Amino acid sequence: MPMDSLFLQSLKKTGLTSPEAQIYAALLERGGAAPSTIAEDTHLNRTTVYRTLEALNVKGLVSTVRKHKKLFYQAEGAEALNAFTRNRITVAERAQKTAAQLEPKIEGLLQFASHKPIIKFFEGKEGVRHIFEDHVAGTQSYEMFGFSNIKNVISFLGADFVRKYIAKKVKLNVITRGIFPDTVQDKEFLPTYYGRVPKRNRLEARYIEAQNFPFESELTIYANNKISIVNVHDDKLVGVIIEDQMMHDMLCMIFELAWKGSSIHS
Repeated sequence: MPMDSLFLQSLKKTGLTSPEAQIYAALLERGGAAPSTIAEDTHLNRTTVYRTLEALNVKGLVSTVRKHKKLFYQAEGAEALNAFTRNRITVAERAQKTAAQLEPKIEGLLQFASHKPIIKFFEGKEGVRHIFEDHVAGTQSYEMFGFSNIKNVISFLGADFVRKYIAKKVKLNVITRGIFPDTVQDKEFLPTYYGRVPKRNRLEARYIEAQNFPFESELTIYANNKISIVNVHDDKLVGVIIEDQMMHDMLCMIFELAWKGSSIHS
């Protein structure tokens, strides 16, 4: 039985789903029918028909009668449809009122979330390399501070990666200060990798006793509000980037304390 497409579209605008509109229209046209007949008229499978009839019954748009020991469904009239739409308005108004009451709580949560640090974890070779690439991923110059074990870093990243990393720092006009263990390899790092770097962008290094401070990871304070902590041991390739202004500023102060207490490279 063909259905009026404009009528179906109007029914859906009242808030009915497409199957609900089809079945309600079919029942209006027939004056009532069994689920099997409705399925034939609407070309919907019987499972969908039964489920939709129950939904329409709950909404007050269909009722059931027994004819010849079989269950028939019949459509309720225009007043039932009007009552359904009025109920939707009432529900929407209650929802809007609840949303208004929740507004202070939502805004408070958003404000709290905006002050929470952004923390990203990385693991594996590519993940740890990404952390170092983030140091030079910006577009503005800044001053970088770091505690580093050069032997471990170069061993993992490789000389070629380190040279490209330094070149990107120079391009960004990054100024760098670092604190390192007083090992031969760490002290050779400066002339080997920064020898041809413009004076302004050369690494300024200070050293601490390797025996008393045997740190083997790297902590970098960078990009004006970020911190990275990296473990570059082959069996523990993990790292984290923390984006938080307060933590960044606190670690800058800690670095300055350590800087004043370390020896100057000769």
